[in-house]
Amino acid sequence: MSGSIVIVGAGLAGSRAAEAIREYGHAGPVLMLGAEQAWPYQRPALSKEVLRDERVTLPSLWLQPERFYSEQRIEVRRGVIATALSLEKQHVALSSGEAVSWDRLIIATGSSPRRLAVPGAHLPGVRSVRTWEDAVALREDLRPGSRIVVIGGGLLGLEVASAAKERGAHATVLERGSALLSRSLGALAGAALTPFIEAMGVMVRLRTQVERVLGATRVEGVLSTFGEVHAADLVVVALGAEPAIGWLAGSGLTLGDGVVVDEFGRTSAPGVFAAGDVASPWSPSLGRRLRVESYGFAAQHGFSVGQNAVGAMEATFPNPSGSTELFGKRLQFSGEHQGDETCHLMGEPARGRFVALLGRGGLLVGRVTLGQPHTFGVLKACLGQTMARAFEILGEAKPVEAR
Repeated sequence: MSGSIVIVGAGLAGSRAAEAIREYGHAGPVLMLGAEQAWPYQRPALSKEVLRDERVTLPSLWLQPERFYSEQRIEVRRGVIATALSLEKQHVALSSGEAVSWDRLIIATGSSPRRLAVPGAHLPGVRSVRTWEDAVALREDLRPGSRIVVIGGGLLGLEVASAAKERGAHATVLERGSALLSRSLGALAGAALTPFIEAMGVMVRLRTQVERVLGATRVEGVLSTFGEVHAADLVVVALGAEPAIGWLAGSGLTLGDGVVVDEFGRTSAPGVFAAGDVASPWSPSLGRRLRVESYGFAAQHGFSVGQNAVGAMEATFPNPSGSTELFGKRLQFSGEHQGDETCHLMGEPARGRFVALLGRGGLLVGRVTLGQPHTFGVLKACLGQTMARAFEILGEAKPVEAR
C-alpha cells in the first residue's frame, strides 16, 4: 500500500504504530501528531520513578532516541492538538488552524484524566498527574511532613501515595468504591490490598466521596460526604481516565466508551483505525466491548494496528493486565472481571505477600499477586484451566480464604 498515513497521538500506541508501519515496509509519508512538546515518552514512570527520584530525566524516558524518527522518516509534529475530523474531506483539523490530509488515519489519542467536579477543585494545590510537567511539579511539593490527600484508589492513586510516603509525606487515599483497585483486580482481590497499604502508613477511606475541597487561596483540606475533614497541603485527583474522543464528535465515527473498532483495529470508516486506550474492541470471552488502559495493551495493540493499516491482518483482542510497584512490592494482575467471580486468597496480605485466584464456573479466569512475581508467571499456564489444576500447580491443597 502507498499513500500518506497520519497518526493522531504521540503516546505509546501511536509510536508503536509508526514503528510497525515502517517495519512492514510502507514507504509513503508517515506523520505523527503529538499534543505535548516533548518527544514520545513512557508515561507510567511519571507516578513512580519521576515522583521518587530527581535524577530521572525526560530523555531517559523517551520511547525512542530522537534520531530514530528521522532515520525512519517519521515526521513528528509536537505541540499540536487535533480539534476535528472530516471523513468526507479526509483531513484532521488542528489547533493551529491548519488541516492535515490523510489516506489512512490511526487514532491514538489515548485518554484524559477525569476531573473532580466539586466546589474548590480549582484551588492551587489540587493536582493531576498526566504529563512530565505535572509529575515534576508534584515531586517538588512532596516534602517530608507534607500532607497529601489522593482522591481515587486505583493504580495511579496508589502509586502516588506510595511515592509520597517514600518522600516522607503523610498520605490519605479516599476511594468511592468498596475496595482499592476494584476495576483492575475485582472487588474481592482488591480488598486484599487494603491491609498492606494501611500497614505502610497510608490512611485508607473506602466508600468515601468528596463533598468539597477546602481552602481560601490554596487547598487546606478535603471534606467528605460523611462530614469527615482531611487536612491537606496537596490534593491529587486520580479518578481514572476517559477516552480522548471529544474532537471526534460529529465526525460520523461510531463512538461509545472510546472509538468502536473490530479485532483488526478498524473503525466504522474505511481507512480509519484506532489503537490503545482510545479504542473500544470486542472481547469474545466477556461478550462485550472492553477498553483497556495498560502499557502492555497499548504497546501490543498499537503495533498490531500499525501493521494492519498497511495491509496485515493481525487480530488483537483486549487482555486486561498490568503491573506496578507499591512500597517495594510488585503487584501484578491479569484477567477479565464481570463481578461474579469467586476469589481464593492465599498468603499474608498485610505483609505484602499474597496470591488471589479468580474463578468462574470452576475455571481460572484471573490472577493477582503481590510480592510473588515467580508465582504470577507460573499461573499464566493455568488461565482457562480448572481451579483444581491451579491449586495443584501452586502446591496448595486448598486456599487460605475463599469468598
